[in-house]
Amino acid sequence: MYATLIAAVAVMVVSSAALMVVGTAYKWQVASRGYGLWTRAIGVLTVLALTGITVWSRRADAVVAVFVGVGGILLAGAYVWLHMRLTDNLRKAGVESSL
Repeated sequence: MYATLIAAVAVMVVSSAALMVVGTAYKWQVASRGYGLWTRAIGVLTVLALTGITVWSRRADAVVAVFVGVGGILLAGAYVWLHMRLTDNLRKAGVESSL
């Protein structure tokens, strides 16, 4: 219980720090290709890491673990699709920075 909680918190802390680094590196130009690519990659890795932690914590119940794993993969795919749409809409609207 505690190990999975600590692992999930660690994933979120590392993901948040990575997003701050990417945002700073791209000067918060949210419509830039690099910013979109890196934030998308970080988001997908975060979702998949949290899925893996959840599957591991439910490994005793195979049915639940399989459903959680499939759900996490579908969620990661939906995240990529929605993130790409959002980035395209920001580019079309001429948004340069969130600041």
